[in-house]
Amino acid sequence: MDVEEAASKAVKNVSGKWTVEIIFELKRHPRTFTEISSNIEDISNKMMSNTLNELNSKSLVEKPENDKGYKLTEKGVETKKQLKKLGEVTRKYDGNGKI
Repeated sequence: MDVEEAASKAVKNVSGKWTVEIIFELKRHPRTFTEISSNIEDISNKMMSNTLNELNSKSLVEKPENDKGYKLTEKGVETKKQLKKLGEVTRKYDGNGKI
């Protein structure tokens, strides 16, 4: 897979409405379903469950056997870092007519 195909796949992996918010909610430590839902406004339990299952199927999030909550996988941590960089670029140019 070349870099353009990989970039396209990466964007598709995080294109869901709640995906980025959930990834950033898990940035520091594992969180339970209840903790995640209480920190993200307007997300239904069904939508959050669907999004967490989708992130799990893409190997971005996992729920360990000890049931301490959901956490980012290594791939999820790397994806979060890239999303943060993208956010920094957007913040830098947003409002300046450049993006």
